Amino acid sequence: MFGVELDDQSHNRGKQQERDAFVEEVFKASGLPLIRIKASDIYSLEEVRTQIAGLTLPAETPKAEEAVTSEIAGDPLCPRCDIPMVRRVAKQGTNAGKEFYGCQNYPKCKETIQV
Repeated sequence: MFGVELDDQSHNRGKQQERDAFVEEVFKASGLPLIRIKASDIYSLEEVRTQIAGLTLPAETPKAEEAVTSEIAGDPLCPRCDIPMVRRVAKQGTNAGKEFYGCQNYPKCKETIQV
């Protein structure tokens, strides 16, 4: 795990630089690396890969994060968007109170799968 900060021209301003320093301290304190990428309309995949490859990632993932990762890994992918779906509970209708998987892109995508 690591963070990515997209830096645009606003990062030259004093307030933004104060925020940037705070963000860097947060990442340093958490032991997670942070990469900074200059904001652009187009990105070079190879340059981003090179920056990621140069990171020193944490040796061990905290157990709470492992639980979240394993839950996400078990969730089905949306057949339309190809992203992990979220477990939800129907609030109304004939299925009120029943669990189902819904797309994270709701309301743009209304795909559902029964649990």
